[in-house]
Amino acid sequence: MDNSKSRKRKRGKKSTKDKKSMPLEHKYSLKESDKGSYYNQAHAFEQLETEESSDTDSSTDFGNQSVSFRKLNSSGTCISREESENENSESDQDLNIEWNIERRQSENEESDYDDDNVNDLNDDEEEDEEEDGDEVGEDEANSGVHGRLIIHLKPFQESVLSAAVCRNCHIGSLKLEILPGQRGFCSRLHWICENCHNICEFYSDSNTGYGSGHSKDINRLSVLAMRTVGKSRSALLKFCSIMDLPAPINYKPYRNHTEALKEVAEKTCRDTMLESAEELKKIELFLRMGWRRTMQVCGICGWIIGSCGIHGKVLDYVTLSNECKGCKKWEREGKTNTREFLAWFVKHDKVCTLNHEGSAKTMEAQGAVMLFRRSEEFNGLQYTTFVGDGDSSAYGSVVHVDTHHYGPNIIIQKDDCVGHLQGRMGKHLKRLVDQNKSKKLADGKQMTGKGRLTNKLINSFQVFYGMAIRKNKGDAVAMQKNVMAILFHYSSTKEEPQHQYCPEGELSWCKWQTDKVLGTSSYQSLKNPLSPVLIEMLKPVFEKLSSLQLLKGAEKCLTQNQNESLHHVIWSYLPKGEYHSPSEIQLGVALAVGHFYEGMNNYNSKLFDEMNLKIGINNKSLWMRIDDTRLKHAAYKHSANVK
Repeated sequence: MDNSKSRKRKRGKKSTKDKKSMPLEHKYSLKESDKGSYYNQAHAFEQLETEESSDTDSSTDFGNQSVSFRKLNSSGTCISREESENENSESDQDLNIEWNIERRQSENEESDYDDDNVNDLNDDEEEDEEEDGDEVGEDEANSGVHGRLIIHLKPFQESVLSAAVCRNCHIGSLKLEILPGQRGFCSRLHWICENCHNICEFYSDSNTGYGSGHSKDINRLSVLAMRTVGKSRSALLKFCSIMDLPAPINYKPYRNHTEALKEVAEKTCRDTMLESAEELKKIELFLRMGWRRTMQVCGICGWIIGSCGIHGKVLDYVTLSNECKGCKKWEREGKTNTREFLAWFVKHDKVCTLNHEGSAKTMEAQGAVMLFRRSEEFNGLQYTTFVGDGDSSAYGSVVHVDTHHYGPNIIIQKDDCVGHLQGRMGKHLKRLVDQNKSKKLADGKQMTGKGRLTNKLINSFQVFYGMAIRKNKGDAVAMQKNVMAILFHYSSTKEEPQHQYCPEGELSWCKWQTDKVLGTSSYQSLKNPLSPVLIEMLKPVFEKLSSLQLLKGAEKCLTQNQNESLHHVIWSYLPKGEYHSPSEIQLGVALAVGHFYEGMNNYNSKLFDEMNLKIGINNKSLWMRIDDTRLKHAAYKHSANVK
């Protein structure tokens, strides 16, 4: 039987009847010494419905301890005692155990899955799960047990008491006890036989991951999970308090796990960026700064992203911070001039998070300079174009600090983002309204109100301004003409039409121009055209934003949309309203960059491999589901229905 298909569980409703009313399909003799057997009837029924298909029994052996569980792997059938003796040398006779199973079928039985598991599944996702099954290891597939579960210990203990006996004496029931030595979410437990008092001690999770010591995989994964959802240990503690779970690891090991994850995440992200750099020789560099003020007094952390204008992938990034808690502690105690501090700082210098001096406004400039200076060494590229937000000071720093960094014949060109340039129209007009809000103009009327400069009209001006730039790509003169056409178009009257600057042709946004070409009469004069007084107030703004010097920087019609989307993901990993340490910011940025450009499945698979963590079937299935949802959402946003 195909293992991938056998691992796929059926979801939905199953026809059932009352279990007690059904006769036994399989019944075998039970020795008096083995009362309780490995499974009672109810648990055997559940196992027959849900476990994987196999013709052999399996035992769980914890080291050299003598505790065994009976596992029924057959889906829908049960191996008789005689068949078991013929097919498996390690039969029940070898263990001196006989067992019985009742198999009941009914018509209206509800599925064992609750609604939370059923409602969010569809046929496509079930196909994905079947395909994902091929990724499961052979041992994992044969065992039928994978992933992690949140288990209530009391019913679990009761089920074990009724389903298993000690392998040492074959009589005593097994009792589960929690021992001292809890390590976060990893518990120290043991099984103890109530008859012979044989003990099997074990931990509830493994330690196979990156690094050494007593850290458990579940604790490291909990730190990674909380950063992915944009939360820290305090949120994890609240979650545990509601779910009746043990407390997570303390603050110090939590920070240590963050540091370890940061190193691996940055290395994985660096490899991804180097792969992107191989695709390019010359690139347009998009710069956009995101910075946070942490708790008003705890310093400032930020990041600078450098991405390619051709395929939009991140080529390099740098995180900056003017805070280091270790150094601040010495400053508060006034011991920065002591020998003890110097001896401590020699070891601390490699991990010190303080890499920026100055205000947050200077972060963007310093980060941009760092990206340009190390580009050839880091990825073998020369950044020949700087795309900023129009008023960015970073370009001046890049040019003036290192004018000929790439050589005397290479000049770094500056281009403006069309999106930011378009937004400046709205900002200028709103500022003009605020400055003249309580004043009356020469015609005795205020600037705002009916037939005046309203928010709706400001939004229209902003949209037409962006359209004037984008539809005249590569021609700054045509851009200038179309920008001024906006102002004159809205001042036109039936007696004095002002459409001489509007785009000509049948595809023009101006109905007066299309009527002129097509010979139609669809144009209707504005009910409330702008007054001459208001036109004079608006002219300086339009003249400033239509200057050839400004528009020449937007001739390529480049945007920072990719960076804006990336920053949205970064802010979801590092919410603005919360404090995040420099290490958490470095980890969050690395995860956001990796997930944004490679997807959850690809990036997390690389991340887990680097940390030597086993990728389970649930990991793969849910990562692919998240990526699929993201792609569907993006396709919907770009569909004709939304546009």
